[in-house]
Amino acid sequence: MNNMLINGIIKSFAPTIDKLVDGGKIDTFVQDLKKESAAKIRLMDDECVEIMLTTEKDGREYVSFVVMDSSLKIQRVIRQMKLGELIKMILTQAKN
Repeated sequence: MNNMLINGIIKSFAPTIDKLVDGGKIDTFVQDLKKESAAKIRLMDDECVEIMLTTEKDGREYVSFVVMDSSLKIQRVIRQMKLGELIKMILTQAKN
């Protein structure tokens, strides 16, 4: 894609993104995702669910839901999705 096309796409989404960021909807959405993920598993007292952005072997970006202990060591990955899927979820939520 050329830069003009990408810039046009970004400009068309800018009002929606501004609304999500300024209204705190993204923060709330991410916090809810972490809570939902934590509710589905058994956590120890010193563990929490966090979200990490990683580049995998296929060269794509992924969002991983991980369980971390109090020393911030990853204990296990409980869910992983492509970054694009998370963005779609956020934009869909913004319509509601």
